[in-house]
Amino acid sequence: MRFLAERGVVRPYEIDGGFSKSRVYAYFDHIGRDPYDCYLKLAACEVAIFGVGALGSIILMHLAGAGVRKFHLLDYDLVESENLERQVIFGS
Repeated sequence: MRFLAERGVVRPYEIDGGFSKSRVYAYFDHIGRDPYDCYLKLAACEVAIFGVGALGSIILMHLAGAGVRKFHLLDYDLVESENLERQVIFGS
């Protein structure tokens, strides 16, 4: 598929279903980076998030949306029902 992308037959973000967000593709293209290479680097990253409360939940969602696929989530606290409106990765 990379061969086809290099020759303009398919666009890089069409190669892998995980990179179908045109905004992410357009951003990497805008800053002068190869969007598909950036996608591969993000997909290969491992990120540790210490604290998955209100801020950690949002960070997790944004990193996942950008293409990061492997996370280590660490939090010493328990999920409480009165905090669910801020901790968006949890449900009741």
